[in-house]
Amino acid sequence: MDSNAAPIPKDQQRPRVLIVDDHRSQVEGIEFALRRLNLDVLFTDDGNKGLAIIKTTPLDILILDLGMPGRSGFIILEQIRCEDIYNGPVIVVTGIDGYRHQNYAMTLGADAFFRKPYVIEEVVAKVAELLKI
Repeated sequence: MDSNAAPIPKDQQRPRVLIVDDHRSQVEGIEFALRRLNLDVLFTDDGNKGLAIIKTTPLDILILDLGMPGRSGFIILEQIRCEDIYNGPVIVVTGIDGYRHQNYAMTLGADAFFRKPYVIEEVVAKVAELLKI
C-alpha cells in the first residue's frame, strides 16, 4: 500500500466483519459467503487476538464462537460490553448445547445465536439484516 495514498472515505469502505472462531474449516464457507456480499472479512482463531483486534480495529459486526481455548467467547462478550469496547452487532455461533448459554449470551447483548452446525445462509442473512445491506 502506498503510504502517500489518501484514506478511503468512510462511505466508500466495505463493512468489516470479524470472525473469532477456533474451527477454521467451519468458518471457510461463511467467510466465502460474506466476501460475496462485498464485506471485508477478518478472522482469528484465538480469543486473545480477537479481543486485541476488537480494541484496535473499527468493526461493523462481530461473529463470535463461545467455546474457544484461552479467552472464551463468553469472556470476550462480557468484556466488550461491560467495558464499552464494542457496541456493534454480535452474532454468537457455538457448539455448546443448552438454552442457559443462549440466554446468557443474549443477556450480554448478543444480537443472534446460532448452534453449530449452523446453516450458512441463515447466518449470512442475519449479517445482512443487522448491517442493513
